[in-house]
Amino acid sequence: QINALAKSLWGDRILMLSQERPLFDMYKNAKSAEEFRARIQSLGIIVKDLNRAALVNAAAIQDYKDIGDFVLLEKALNSITTGHEIAEICSTFKQINNLRQGYPTHGDNADKFLMAHRHFRLPYPIVDFSAAWEIVLGRYFDAMKQMRVVMSSAWGSRPS
Repeated sequence: QINALAKSLWGDRILMLSQERPLFDMYKNAKSAEEFRARIQSLGIIVKDLNRAALVNAAAIQDYKDIGDFVLLEKALNSITTGHEIAEICSTFKQINNLRQGYPTHGDNADKFLMAHRHFRLPYPIVDFSAAWEIVLGRYFDAMKQMRVVMSSAWGSRPS
């Protein structure tokens, strides 16, 4: 639905979803630290798999080489509406990506990694990996639903 709305609003889809394996991982449980890290890595692949060219076009940005994907997404969404939910949507995606930066990827003392724990209200260190995964996955789905609502509202308010 998001890609259908994006195509109507901006002429192209914005979610690439180019790999199946991470999509399948989303629906698995995380019973251990290793499984939790694997699920977060997969979800990180999904949230980063954005169509940069479409976002650049939607955001009408000329000099975009130093702009990150989530900032481009935020600017694209802000081009069709304004509101605090856009910042929250993009923040959730950023924090999922930041969760990927923990051990063994970057080390446990990464500031962004700890900030992501705060964002999702996860304890540090995590003890209940299944509950933590459900929290992160739930917030991801909430952000996707919010993005669909924002885009649908913008689409619905356009003249026929």
